[in-house]
Amino acid sequence: MEAAMGIVQSSEVGLPITVADAKEHLRVTDTEDDEYIRRLIVASYEYAQTATRQQLQATNYVETWDFFPRVIEPNRWPLRSVTSIGYTDENGTTQTLSSTAFQVDTSNTPGRIAPTADEVTWPVTEGGTFNAVTVSYTAGQSSVTAFDVRAKVGMLMLIGHWYKQREEVVVGATAMEIPTMAKSLFQSMKTSVYP
Repeated sequence: MEAAMGIVQSSEVGLPITVADAKEHLRVTDTEDDEYIRRLIVASYEYAQTATRQQLQATNYVETWDFFPRVIEPNRWPLRSVTSIGYTDENGTTQTLSSTAFQVDTSNTPGRIAPTADEVTWPVTEGGTFNAVTVSYTAGQSSVTAFDVRAKVGMLMLIGHWYKQREEVVVGATAMEIPTMAKSLFQSMKTSVYP
């Protein structure tokens, strides 16, 4: 069963590229397009996260499942930590698991959460209840300084491409797609999933 992505509880710690960085790359000196450039930075950041299948900066998430899978694999990578695991028990009462009742594997991709050897299995949840299991966790790199330089360069390339090619199709101009080099940089960052 796939998880239902919950609400992002807090936003990214800050974008890795500033408007000044982007303007230097674009060779823009005036302030007329600053807001547009800021939106391009956000779009390139979101594109980079999708293309790399990684959460590029530490962000808090809440995901839900209808029941406990054998091993919980959060949808955002890399998994940094688990804040809490809550569930609705078979009597309909909301419970929170003790942190000693589960183990967290942050070394693999995706990260994994499973009962400890002492617990053996997860608790039984209320049958027929949507979102009976709730996992709060943090995924992503620890800070802007830990941000991969390949992602920054790829983002700058996208920003430059989108800044110069503002429309999907320009009559009388040759259509251009996302720069191959940016795609290659993002592809090189993809983490393979364990078997």
